[in-house]
Amino acid sequence: MMNFKTLFSRALLALALVSGSVFAGPMYHVSISTKSFSGDGGLELTYAGAGADLSTATLSNFGGAFGDVLDASGVTGGVDGTLSMSSAQSWLWQAVTFGGLFSFDIAFDGPSSGFDGTTFAVNLTQGQDYLVAGAAQIDLLPGAEPVVTAGDIALVTPAADVPEPSTLLSVFTGIGLLGFTLRRRAR
Repeated sequence: MMNFKTLFSRALLALALVSGSVFAGPMYHVSISTKSFSGDGGLELTYAGAGADLSTATLSNFGGAFGDVLDASGVTGGVDGTLSMSSAQSWLWQAVTFGGLFSFDIAFDGPSSGFDGTTFAVNLTQGQDYLVAGAAQIDLLPGAEPVVTAGDIALVTPAADVPEPSTLLSVFTGIGLLGFTLRRRAR
């Protein structure tokens, strides 16, 4: 007959090891080349979904000649650090100086099923006009692999997964519990 303490410690270990990655989604590195454009313009980032279950896009590691925010809705943070967007219709229209490379990392978190899909898109503007609509787009659909579309000026690549601090804490807690269990078993 199995000991209750052994069963409990194994269940706790399994929970600690998987809890950090339950809602983890895909992560990408996005690069937009504006070398064929000159002057001032805008970089528009949009994130919208069609379901009741919300997900979040987290953008970080921004590079490029960014200026002031021209317009934003449903966005927290900024290009000087980490930026979060909700799939409940978020957008950021950021002033930029064309002629160089703009880049950022984007990770998606949220429900893995039960939503109707979300779309993240990058557009280039000059004044009120779109220079490049859909320079890069990532479509997330339930039960399917993400669909990545990149125009001539964009490159979207899967980014190396960097564990979140909460994930690392969960892993170290699981390893600690495993060590504790093995030490008690040795006695």
